[in-house]
Amino acid sequence: MPSTIRSSTTRTRKTLPRRRAHRDQIAKYDEKIEKEVAKGRKRFKEAFDEAEFRATNGRVRELLEKRDALHERYSVAMNASDLEGLRQIILDEEIVCPISGTQLD
Repeated sequence: MPSTIRSSTTRTRKTLPRRRAHRDQIAKYDEKIEKEVAKGRKRFKEAFDEAEFRATNGRVRELLEKRDALHERYSVAMNASDLEGLRQIILDEEIVCPISGTQLD
């Protein structure tokens, strides 16, 4: 029994940084989207319609597509326990280690 507890604890420790990195990357996309919306709000002032802006602005749509694609890839890889898929996501998104600041090679 203790070996089972140890292995599940080790597994949890290994997956937590990946989950944190995924959330951080999603948060970066969300911040970029909000920045674009703020620019639009400043530009259009009273005539600004946020829903319409999010639906029609090319940069916002591009960021939303990237965000959704990342989330989908991550979900599929995590559900399949596909470590190589997770590694590829980290490489593709150029996610750095939150502790050391280094990238995978």
